[in-house]
Amino acid sequence: MTSEPSNPRARGRRAKLTLKQRRLIAEFEEVATTIGMDYWNILEYDEDSRTVVLESMKQQLIRGEIIIAYTLIDELLSVIMCHYYFKAPKQQFTFKRLWITKKFQIFAHYLLDETYLMKKWLL
Repeated sequence: MTSEPSNPRARGRRAKLTLKQRRLIAEFEEVATTIGMDYWNILEYDEDSRTVVLESMKQQLIRGEIIIAYTLIDELLSVIMCHYYFKAPKQQFTFKRLWITKKFQIFAHYLLDETYLMKKWLL
C-alpha cells in the first residue's frame, strides 16, 4: 500500500490522505489493474499496442459512465411513474409498503422492469 497516489499529476504535491482514503486508493488500483484499466502502467505494455490499449481503456470508461447515467435516469423515471400511479407521498417515502401489495408487484414486474427507458420517457 502506497502513501501517495499513483496518479502522476498528484505526485510531488503534499497529498494529505486519511488511512481509509489510502486503503481505498490501493483497492481502486488493484481493481483497475485486474480489469486492465491501469493507464499509469502503460509503459509496461508492448510498445506497438500502447495506443490501442489506451483507446480501449478510454472507450471502456466512457461506456461505463453512459451505462451508469442510463441506469440512473431509468430508475428516476420509474420512481416518477410509481408516484404518478400510486399517489406521490407528501413526505419521505420508500416503496417497502407497496411491495407487499400484489398490484404493485405486477406493476413493477410487467411495466417498470419490462419497459425501455424511451417508452418510460414518453409516459
